[in-house]
Amino acid sequence: MLLRNVLLAVTSSLGLASAGTAHAATCAFDASTGVVSVNAAGGAALAVSRGRIMVSGVACGTATVKNARRIAVRGGASGEKVTVKLGGGAFAPGADQETTGASEIEMDVDLAGGTDTLVVSGSAAADRLVLGTGGIDLDDDDDADVSLASVEKVTLSGGASDDLLSAAGDESTGVAYAGAVTLQGGLGNDDLDGGDGDDRLQGGDDDDSLAGGGGDDDLDGNAGSDLLQGDEGDDDLDGGDGDDVEEGGEGNDDFACGLGTDTTDHALEDDQGENDEGDDQQDDGCELQDQQ
Repeated sequence: MLLRNVLLAVTSSLGLASAGTAHAATCAFDASTGVVSVNAAGGAALAVSRGRIMVSGVACGTATVKNARRIAVRGGASGEKVTVKLGGGAFAPGADQETTGASEIEMDVDLAGGTDTLVVSGSAAADRLVLGTGGIDLDDDDDADVSLASVEKVTLSGGASDDLLSAAGDESTGVAYAGAVTLQGGLGNDDLDGGDGDDRLQGGDDDDSLAGGGGDDDLDGNAGSDLLQGDEGDDDLDGGDGDDVEEGGEGNDDFACGLGTDTTDHALEDDQGENDEGDDQQDDGCELQDQQ
């Protein structure tokens, strides 16, 4: 009887262990094709460590930034969060010399069903991360390095330097991205440019420039002397601490101010006694400046 109970306990324990690891990300490297295949069901984090390609903290076989050509990330039926971390080094140069742009390992991210999120986390150096309808440019060359499919939310996060994070697209990534985007500047004097969707822009510390673009955007300057421009749509602008300038643009915009001397600019048509297109609101901490 005792032996039977022990066997049942061991079997149960193994079953629980199997269930607990059933959704862990897995990775395989085909050395003959140079393709890294990542099963991201349940979530995954991709990074470089000493030249090796890592998936959720585990080396992907013998894959390195010199022998890999492409990273294919696939999700499952449920929502996943996939993070691409650049802090340990770039996914470059890859196995092939590219004819356009800098040589790097291309990424193909298709997260399938559910509400999925792709996060790109920058390095300690000055990053330029640009998102458009054609993908994401990670290294300021003339081509997109990450292609997206079935990704509902995208976050671009800068590091400690002066970063440019954009969902407005460019020649290498196509026109402005229309999905939900979060841009997080972090430390440094950052430039954040939203796309055509309802975006959240967070400046972080230091002196940042935030432009919402199209859509109904949420702009937070946080600390530092920041410039916030709502552009089109009904936007929420909060300069945070520091001497900030908040420009609403078109639409019905809301202004909030923190510590410091803040100025709001209600532009275009006359409304509420000031130049303004749309029914704008501001809190008592803001100094309203009439721009003629």
